[in-house]
Amino acid sequence: MVENGIISTMGLNIKNAEVERLATEVAKAMGVSKTEALRQVLQDRAQVLGIPDRRKSLEEFHRMLEKMWEENPSIRQTKITKEDFDAIFE
Repeated sequence: MVENGIISTMGLNIKNAEVERLATEVAKAMGVSKTEALRQVLQDRAQVLGIPDRRKSLEEFHRMLEKMWEENPSIRQTKITKEDFDAIFE
C-alpha cells in the first residue's frame, strides 16, 4: 500500500485496550478516523523529536524535477523504455 508517498508493507494491529480506547476518543474529538488521528498525533511527535518529514522531502524532490524540466524541456520529452525502467529498479 502507498499512502502519502510512503510505501507501507503491513497494517497496524493494536492489541492494547487502553490504546484502542484513547485512539477512539482522540479520533472522535478530532472528527477524523482513528487512522488519521494516529497519523496526525504521530506526525506531531515525530516533528518534536526531529524526525524528518518524508512528505516534505518528496515535495522538495518534485519541485526540483519541475525546475529541471522548466530549464531543460527536452528531458521531459524523453521516453523511458521498459529496459531503462527495469534497470533503475533492479
